[in-house]
Amino acid sequence: MPHDPLEHVIEPLYAAFRRVPKPPQVAGEPWELTDHYRRFLLREPLRTLTATHFRDYLFVMHAAHVGPWSEFAYFLPRLLELVAQGEIDDFNSESILRVVRAALEDHRFTPAQAEAVRAVLALSGGGFADVEDDPVARLGILRQEDT
Repeated sequence: MPHDPLEHVIEPLYAAFRRVPKPPQVAGEPWELTDHYRRFLLREPLRTLTATHFRDYLFVMHAAHVGPWSEFAYFLPRLLELVAQGEIDDFNSESILRVVRAALEDHRFTPAQAEAVRAVLALSGGGFADVEDDPVARLGILRQEDT
């Protein structure tokens, strides 16, 4: 049976983020994300959510940078896993990586989280070589206060 090297970095990623609480709700306006969709994202086990499930969330995140940091941090292990597996398209992967890059530079992660994020990016061939810094990300999702 072939061994998946990604497994060795994904499990520590989830472990590093295990104390990030589930947000009480997903931010956004009703015309952006339906109540049913928001409840679905929080009801389903994180690791069962697919790239298709995140499509609308990622669209709104890219367009409006909605949601507090804690919301994005809760979803981040699964989002990075899907990016590493090639399940999320390049456009949305870049959006996620822009926020991750800014978060690393702004020290938004604990040391264990930062190490786990960097390990996934290194193994998946990800990283920031082709991802430009996005000042809007800094002013959007990274700057919003948790409410």
